Amino acid sequence: MQLPLNYDEKVAIGIVCKLKRLYELKQSLIVWFGRFTRVVTSLAYKQSQSDHTLFIKHLVSGGVTILLVYVNDIM
Repeated sequence: MQLPLNYDEKVAIGIVCKLKRLYELKQSLIVWFGRFTRVVTSLAYKQSQSDHTLFIKHLVSGGVTILLVYVNDIM
């Protein structure tokens, strides 16, 4: 973690930056999607190589389940 722009490193010795919420970070969607991908692939879904937001699961009964992630909504 880096200190905010206006903090001098010499003055900021011993200061702790508290992370309040994950959703305030620019990377929050990347973290959310990474976790979603791990969970969905552990449930036997295969991630498409052409569209990484597309997950497909072929069922034993012959059916297919398709998940498509748009931003942080699942269709």
